[in-house]
Amino acid sequence: MLVRDAQHRSIVQCLLASGCWTPVDIQSDFPVEAVRIAQVPRLERVRERFYINLWPENIFGLAVDSDLCEVPHICAWNPVLVESKFYPFPVRKQPFPMLLSDEGTRFTPENPDQSPPPLRTHRTPVYVPTIPRYIDALLSRHPLLASLPDAPRYAGHSSMEISYLIRYLFLENDAQREKLLPMLAGRRKDVMMYILDRYKRTVKKNITLRRNSKGMLTSRAVKA
Repeated sequence: MLVRDAQHRSIVQCLLASGCWTPVDIQSDFPVEAVRIAQVPRLERVRERFYINLWPENIFGLAVDSDLCEVPHICAWNPVLVESKFYPFPVRKQPFPMLLSDEGTRFTPENPDQSPPPLRTHRTPVYVPTIPRYIDALLSRHPLLASLPDAPRYAGHSSMEISYLIRYLFLENDAQREKLLPMLAGRRKDVMMYILDRYKRTVKKNITLRRNSKGMLTSRAVKA
């Protein structure tokens, strides 16, 4: 969860004071940089297996107050594309992600903060950054831009995340480039063009199961 720098400390204190959240020692969960350990607290909701990490803006390199998309919940059962304009093809077809507007899109119901009435009268709005804003933040952490004065302090590798976005949204295609690149600027736009120009799409294989002569299940790779 992204939190404004000026409000980060008070939000953490209020959540802990409510008695509904307890801090988690993230050092025991996974290796992270010292800056994240010190300034990105992880909280667990009492009596639930639900966690949030509270990221200040300056560490992740993404501002709260800008273009956002409202979503029903932070977790979905299936991949869901929030911004329909970034759907890669004019004709809807599988196996590409569902759109947020699709009927029957399901989100996880366990978090009581998002339970519908009468369990909870007022639901808390949930917002996510737009795709261009998120890519802009990922580019801020890219090794080619690490020397910029506005580079965030969290230097986590973002190349894999950018690669996933290109793969699933087909961003290397001309039509998708025309949507994305005008929303980036400066060296970030140049680096994204560099990445897209060198991206090579590969044919993925599906793994199917079949039984051998002994009745045991074995895997077989087939072209997608």
